[in-house]
Amino acid sequence: MRIVDTLMPEFPKIAELDGVRAIAVLIVFASHLGPLHNLVPGGLGVTVFFFLSGYLITSLLRVEAGNTGKIDLIAFYVRRSFRIFPPLYITLAVSGLLLSLGLLTVQRLDIGSVLSQIGFLSNYERLWGPHAGLPGPPLWSLAVEEHFYLIFPFVFGLALMRLTSRTAAIACAAACLIPPVGSHRAYGGRARYHTELLFQSYAR
Repeated sequence: MRIVDTLMPEFPKIAELDGVRAIAVLIVFASHLGPLHNLVPGGLGVTVFFFLSGYLITSLLRVEAGNTGKIDLIAFYVRRSFRIFPPLYITLAVSGLLLSLGLLTVQRLDIGSVLSQIGFLSNYERLWGPHAGLPGPPLWSLAVEEHFYLIFPFVFGLALMRLTSRTAAIACAAACLIPPVGSHRAYGGRARYHTELLFQSYAR
């Protein structure tokens, strides 16, 4: 039996997940505070946030497939774009304006880093040097999520139509066992780790 034949057409809102997400954000925030930097596991908060995001997106795709028998990729990307692009680019524009007015300062501004912020490549920025982009919140996690949004609907749609539920379950279980080999040594110790972190979170 294919996965599409077993999907439920409804996905109830789980209010408790909002609380879990808020706790994850607070963990990450606390881990960036000076006195708590070595005490609070910021990576745990990031993993929980990725896990919840992946779960919710996958559930929405499952509901759409259960209702229509397919996934409208164009509509999915339009929804994600309207949700992510405006706040990101407004934030970067305001940051650039404040920088040009002298209200914000940076030691160095590199066009490659700025383009990585604009193009959702901040998680691979270490490939071409240290961060030297516009001042603002770290964007590597947003970049990793965007990579997931680009790739996962295709993979999910392919599995939906071609794989049985059992085969898909085995594939997911196998994906969970893939270790982040060399993740802290490759590309300055962060770029590959960030993508692997998201992959393993969503695989679970």
